Amino acid sequence: TLTPEQKMMARLSDLLGLPDEAGLLDILTAAVGKLGTGESDEEAPAPEPAAKDATIAKLAAELGLEGGDLTKLKAHVASLTVKAGMYDKLSKQVDELTTERDTKRVNALIETQVEAGKINPNDETVFAAARSLAASDPDQFNVIYGSMPATVEPGSVTKNGPAAKTERQRLITAASKDFDKESEYHSCSEKTYVNCALDETDQPHLSDTEAETLVTARSK
Repeated sequence: TLTPEQKMMARLSDLLGLPDEAGLLDILTAAVGKLGTGESDEEAPAPEPAAKDATIAKLAAELGLEGGDLTKLKAHVASLTVKAGMYDKLSKQVDELTTERDTKRVNALIETQVEAGKINPNDETVFAAARSLAASDPDQFNVIYGSMPATVEPGSVTKNGPAAKTERQRLITAASKDFDKESEYHSCSEKTYVNCALDETDQPHLSDTEAETLVTARSK
């Protein structure tokens, strides 16, 4: 069901001969062109011929300015155009930030499972399928790869060669050492302690395999 605003935009778009996919900024820009761009009574063309134009009369009615003079109608549409331009700019910025956030999330999910030895980044088919799943359904990705056994030794491989220590791995190592130094003062598990350290830099929590590796290393 269309909202009143969407219905108005559809009518204006049709009135101005614009395509169905025209946005608010396109519609208002076309309206400004239809009305003319004179900024003052002295500079503007004589309003009488334009006021008689059926298109302009309908446009005024759609904008709730039926009966208003041409100068007021121009000012109103120009104001809406500025606001629409700002909205359009902000909307694009939000889209860019959303895309950047989603990319970081997918990269973090993939990196975690590569480090856990469950995804071989050098197998292009497997790697592409994993990225696709992480992007479309991160929860299902975590379920599948969280229960999957490692296919290579955790931390032994990265894209195009042996693994180098990532910032996340360095954080895990440092947090684990800190936990060891003051273990008698902690009321939480090592896994929880390390996860808290990872939270501080928005890094993914330990996978089950990584947590088991910590426990195994401690028992040796």
